[in-house]
Amino acid sequence: MVHNRTSQFVALILCLSFSSALDSDVSKVAHKCCPTAAFECCYNAINFHVRLSCSEIPQGGKRNEAMRCIQRELHGEKDVNKTSIDHLDCCDAFDNDFTDPNGYCYEACVFALNAPSRSSKDKLQYIKECRRKNNLNGCFNQCRAKQNDLRGKGSPVPHYKTAESDECARLKMREDEIYIVNLAHDGVRGSAGALVMAGIYSEIMDGCEGLGPAQGILSYERGECFNQCRANQNDLRQKGIPVPQYKTVETDDCARLKMREDEIYIVNLKQ
Repeated sequence: MVHNRTSQFVALILCLSFSSALDSDVSKVAHKCCPTAAFECCYNAINFHVRLSCSEIPQGGKRNEAMRCIQRELHGEKDVNKTSIDHLDCCDAFDNDFTDPNGYCYEACVFALNAPSRSSKDKLQYIKECRRKNNLNGCFNQCRAKQNDLRGKGSPVPHYKTAESDECARLKMREDEIYIVNLAHDGVRGSAGALVMAGIYSEIMDGCEGLGPAQGILSYERGECFNQCRANQNDLRQKGIPVPQYKTVETDDCARLKMREDEIYIVNLKQ
């Protein structure tokens, strides 16, 4: 009986010692933003700047709200609006990148946005430094800025993959992949073999193998195309170099200006 009371007393002392060791500010936030059953897990996520993955808080709406609450209490409402769990969809900017087959940057992005005690600045820095040269970081930030703008206007926010720019899509592609640009719809990417299987390549690529790489869809006026041609011809004549016919060297941008929106333009990045 005495031994049992002694054990209970020791346990009480240990509990009191643990409580006194807790950071009061962290405890306050954990109590406010997380259910009692998830206090310890929530406290640790805040204290160690790791992702909030408490089993006591269901994934989805409730967990997302807990993360918003934590970030809001620690860093303010503006910080939440700038970069938070609400921008998780933008992590798809790093998804399916052939230069990152293990998805390190995608996972880093998901981790940062699920770590609510990290400030917006810290999250962005963590994501940017997921690799030495992060070419896709700009795509992530473009997505984030666009989503913030749309939310500010009360407009629907599209999924990243349905609104990904041609430029960002190409950054994740191998050189031998083919990117089909349909000016009226989203681009489609894939290897030549995959597109043949999809019934696309075989129907529209015949005779188009000589197309050069796209330089991006730019808002040129047709007069710009004429001036480019004229300047190029003048330069070649001065150098005594044969001048090719315009149609054999027409740029992708100028060719697109003359197309209908429902026409399809083929870009083979290898050629």
